[in-house]
Amino acid sequence: NLSRGISMSTAIIFPSDVFDTSRPHSMWEAEVKVASDLGQVYLLDFEALLEGNVRRAIRKMPAGDGSSIIYHGWMMVPSVYETFYQGLKDKGYELINNPKEYLGCHHIANWYPVIQEFTPKTVIVHSDNVREILDAARTFGDSSIIIKDFVSSQKHNWKEACFIPSGNDVINATRVIATFVAMQKEVDGDQGGIVLREFVPLRSIGVHPKSGMPISQEFRAFILNGKRISVSKYWEYGEYAEDEPSYSLISKVADKVSKKLWSKFFTVDLAQKENGEWICIEVGDGQVSSLPELGNKKEFYSRLMGK
Repeated sequence: NLSRGISMSTAIIFPSDVFDTSRPHSMWEAEVKVASDLGQVYLLDFEALLEGNVRRAIRKMPAGDGSSIIYHGWMMVPSVYETFYQGLKDKGYELINNPKEYLGCHHIANWYPVIQEFTPKTVIVHSDNVREILDAARTFGDSSIIIKDFVSSQKHNWKEACFIPSGNDVINATRVIATFVAMQKEVDGDQGGIVLREFVPLRSIGVHPKSGMPISQEFRAFILNGKRISVSKYWEYGEYAEDEPSYSLISKVADKVSKKLWSKFFTVDLAQKENGEWICIEVGDGQVSSLPELGNKKEFYSRLMGK
């Protein structure tokens, strides 16, 4: 059964518009409207936070009484999240995941060892040196590979900077690796290292209409205090089969993550293989994981805010 959330009402903090900090950023405008109808919502001046001025970033929030608060918005590198966490604490708010808990689910190097039995083979390279990454790619032999960093990929540049058809194809692998490293530096900066993951054939539901990337039967589950509060189709495109996602797999992954990484709010993404089996694609911190377009916003925020 889905959890009704935590026992006491929890406030949510979203990024504000860059030019008008009294308004939510357009990416979260619809969610802010839903959440504000259910309880307390605050806005974060994300640009001020990135500049290191956390007091300015949360200046419009009143002093808190130690109550719980949940962020839902842009990803943060570890140092920024730590500043954000401490700034909220100093103002009287307890952010749901402390910096260690945030990194536990945000960086694959932390969560992969915990759930490796449920997810594709993964090799982590603590370097962005193309030759070192190529050496790691060769350990996959003729298997296909996905390249990403600790938190994200270039999946919408599928052929150019994400998918390597064979670890043994040195020329093509070198091209994809070099392109990914260059593109990711522009987008994310330093995100800990490079990750190579075995490409597992998944049950296809079509191709992405903009990028041409293959899309599969995937779902995203949000876990709050060890319990499911939401399970949604990951893609708003494609023809999903009627098969229900594997709730038993979600529970197994959630149990391990909750007990070994201590995260109170995280996501579990799962997909169906061509043979019908289910695997975990990845785990993420719930605060910086988006609610899929087809997710029920009112139901999600009701449970998240303890309503």
